[in-house]
Amino acid sequence: MYEILDSVPEGAPGMAEKVIKIGRDHPAGWMSRFRGNLSKAFVAADAAGVLGVVRQASARVRHDASPDVLRLRVFGFQVSIIERAPTILPGFDEKVLKKVMARLSSLDIKIISGEAISKVIPKAVVLESGKIQPFDVLIWTGGVKTPAMLQKLLLICDERKRIKTSLALECLPENEKIKFAGKIFAVGDIVAGAPQVAQVALTQADIAAHNIFEDIKRENNLSQNYSPKSYKVKNYPYIIPVCGKFAVAKVGPFVISGFAAWVLKGLVELNYLFSIMPNWKALKIWLRGLIVFIKNDRLG
Repeated sequence: MYEILDSVPEGAPGMAEKVIKIGRDHPAGWMSRFRGNLSKAFVAADAAGVLGVVRQASARVRHDASPDVLRLRVFGFQVSIIERAPTILPGFDEKVLKKVMARLSSLDIKIISGEAISKVIPKAVVLESGKIQPFDVLIWTGGVKTPAMLQKLLLICDERKRIKTSLALECLPENEKIKFAGKIFAVGDIVAGAPQVAQVALTQADIAAHNIFEDIKRENNLSQNYSPKSYKVKNYPYIIPVCGKFAVAKVGPFVISGFAAWVLKGLVELNYLFSIMPNWKALKIWLRGLIVFIKNDRLG
């Protein structure tokens, strides 16, 4: 369970007044308001997670109509991404990171990692190191956070506020003496140490549901055989689109990039549609989307 950050971060004076937020949705034509009033600087703050990289450099004009780098380049903007972590896409394979970085570099995108914004002044942000980064447009793309409700439950969390669990996906209390009315289970992105991909969430959901059912049977003396399941971390394949007909994919030990990875992404999307709707309808929707993507190089 996560909340989408629609508000800018606390502790950065001036941010709320100067920033453009890109959260759940945003008008497709937001840049038209600034056309003719900008020089060269465009800054995306805290944008280097998967969602930030995709929105700031890849699928810019996809379904959510986020700004695209190709349009920015046409207008002559310098795009910069500021990220607090030591690198963009923390936790991803180093070979994948190198491919993504190379692609961003080819799009003239500047990465400022290991830095955070301490305050915002007119036409510039001041970083914690004291450096000043000028901008004409400042966008805050902070994605998600742990809900306040879970923070009050005194559960053990990692440095990213993701909850630590047992192998059975039961949340661990900060103090063993803390007793809840019942067990609390966690699945998906909120689980510490688990890859934040859909396959993991689905696997964890099955395990948690099984274990809850096993607990109910044992507590009500419906079965003498208590057989909970355990979750084991696996390295699932993943694909990151990075602007236009270009993506980076990791399948097992292999890393594929460029057009081939983009084609693979399309096949994965088709397979997903097959899993949630009739095949004829899935193929119709997929082909319609494919035609749109083929006609527009800005889409990824």
